[in-house]
Amino acid sequence: VQRQLNLKSRFKVKEVLSLEHQTTFYSEWFYSAVHILLTIPEYQSKEAICHFLDLSEAKLERILKFLISTGIVVEEKNRLIVGTSRIHLGIDSPLLSKYHSNWRLQAIQSLEKENADDLHYTSIVSLSNQDILKIKSRFVKEIETFNSIVKDSKEETLQCLTLDFFSVKKGR
Repeated sequence: VQRQLNLKSRFKVKEVLSLEHQTTFYSEWFYSAVHILLTIPEYQSKEAICHFLDLSEAKLERILKFLISTGIVVEEKNRLIVGTSRIHLGIDSPLLSKYHSNWRLQAIQSLEKENADDLHYTSIVSLSNQDILKIKSRFVKEIETFNSIVKDSKEETLQCLTLDFFSVKKGR
């Protein structure tokens, strides 16, 4: 059952970053944001990235220097393109909580903007242990469907999907 819920094994993702590079890449949200933003042709310039993500030129230079040095991004004919297209952080990584936290903070900022096009959902429920497994399995299948749609989708904008479903129990 646990193997079925392990997304890394289901997606068959190869390790592409050393632990040292993972520490940098997952330290802040904008590394992965720049990485994926570069899949969209109109955002393959430094000026467009700075404007879209509201980053300073100095910060973007540091980000790009790192991404280029690792091969995640390639500079080609005065434009920036993705070198390594798929990166996945496994459930066993000590950086996983940092990565998720970074994007949850972005979700909170999205809530503060009150953009009607954004979708946020929270539900506190009580249910059986058997149904928890059913729901988790469905979520994994939906994530696979999501990834297959994204894989074949034309790159036009940058979106973030976060999905939280967890026990609220704090003690033993």
